Amino acid sequence: MSGFDKLSSVSGSGFEPPAFYNFPPFFTLQPVQATHEKQLKLWRELVVSYHTFSKEYVLDNPYEFPLFKNEKIDRKLSSEFIDAVVKSLIDEGMAEWENKESTKSVERGSLLILSQSSESLALEIYAWAGKELLIGSVVTLYEIYGGEEYPDSQFNGMSVPILRRALDVLESSQKCVIIEGASADEDGIKFL
Repeated sequence: MSGFDKLSSVSGSGFEPPAFYNFPPFFTLQPVQATHEKQLKLWRELVVSYHTFSKEYVLDNPYEFPLFKNEKIDRKLSSEFIDAVVKSLIDEGMAEWENKESTKSVERGSLLILSQSSESLALEIYAWAGKELLIGSVVTLYEIYGGEEYPDSQFNGMSVPILRRALDVLESSQKCVIIEGASADEDGIKFL
């Protein structure tokens, strides 16, 4: 299924782009600074909303991202505009390059789309661990994002790379220790 077909199927299953998505000037890089900034803000929110809805937090190739083309109004973003949206997402902490050692090239890199910064998510995870009385205990990575033990957790279904980045923040601040397991899902997290 192509990205554009996927957009149609996602739209049919509940994700509906906002009305401004069908406004042709939304797809043209605006020259007036205030308008340009508002336009980028709307694009950032749309990209994050789409990824949050679909629970797919990796954007492998921004040039093929389905929302950057609207066949209904026969409009698509230019490569310059796509570059501006990607830069804006990163600058505002709403995306990070998946491989920090990558070339940082839109053509070659994959982006992790974040609904919040890794630092903010780390604080939420630690607060959750405290609420669940997990400080001093060990849980697996899988238990945090997909296990039956915490089905109502806000981390249930979360993207593993995003969760790992937040756990790395906790580990670097000495609030947890990550214990390597037999598989990535079996990695243990000991909250301190």
